[in-house]
Order: sequence, then structure tokens, then C-alpha cells
Amino acid sequence: MTLMRKWRLPVIFLIVGLGLKGLLDIGWRLTKSPAILRWLTDYDPISLWFADKPTALLFSPGCFGRSGEAVTFEVLLVGGFGMQCLVVGSTIALLLQMKIWRGQRPV
Repeated sequence: MTLMRKWRLPVIFLIVGLGLKGLLDIGWRLTKSPAILRWLTDYDPISLWFADKPTALLFSPGCFGRSGEAVTFEVLLVGGFGMQCLVVGSTIALLLQMKIWRGQRPV
């Protein structure tokens, strides 16, 4: 199996995940809808944690200004979801490579 074929599915998951979370983020910025904000934060606690910790560390009083805090948080939120999608895609690709989902037992 070539390297490109091996990483095709995880990269597709990564790109789709980044695009979906990015579109939700842009939609929230344009509408300020509480439903979209709930989708961005409440239904994705792992990327919320991933975005919250570095943002709190970087923008604690005295380190940097507060001007870029919201943008940094949103970029980390989208990136955290992208990493989750990459892990899910890698897991599925590994299972497919081991032929577990194809009805054959691994040797």
C-alpha cells in the first residue's frame, strides 16, 4: 500500500472536519445564534478543552493583550475538531487495512 493511499481517508476526514467546523464558526460570527454556539462548544467537549487551555495560558493577565483572544480560541477550536477527525479517519483506515470491516479475520 502506497503512502498516499494509506493517508487518503484520514486526510479526507481532516479536511471535511475542518471545513464543517469552520463553516459553523463563520455562521456563528455572522448570526450570533445560540444554537450554533451550542454546536460549536457543548457538543464537542474535547476541542473545547483543547481551545480553552492554551488560550487561558497565552492570554492570562500580563502575557499578551486581550485583542486576539477570541480569534485564537476559535482557531484552536476548529483545529481541535480537525485533529479529532484525523484520529477517527486514521482509526477507520487502520481497521480497513487490518481487514476487520471487510469480513475477514486478521492473520
